[in-house]
Amino acid sequence: MIRNLRSSPLAFSGMDGEPPRDKLLQLATWYRAQAERAGSSWIWEARLRKAEDLEGQARQHQSRCQGRRKTGP
Repeated sequence: MIRNLRSSPLAFSGMDGEPPRDKLLQLATWYRAQAERAGSSWIWEARLRKAEDLEGQARQHQSRCQGRRKTGP
């Protein structure tokens, strides 16, 4: 059962339907903090994996945004 729903930071939407980079990084930080509190090794691993996925999405988002700036609107 999911506890602590009030502390889950999931209210964002980017310009093209994607969450902004800083929100992805904020969510990754949240997952890392929750991993430290996990009582089970598989939960710890899953939360760290999710944080890494979110950080990867943030890097992709940043590179797409930089590509748009170079090519212009």
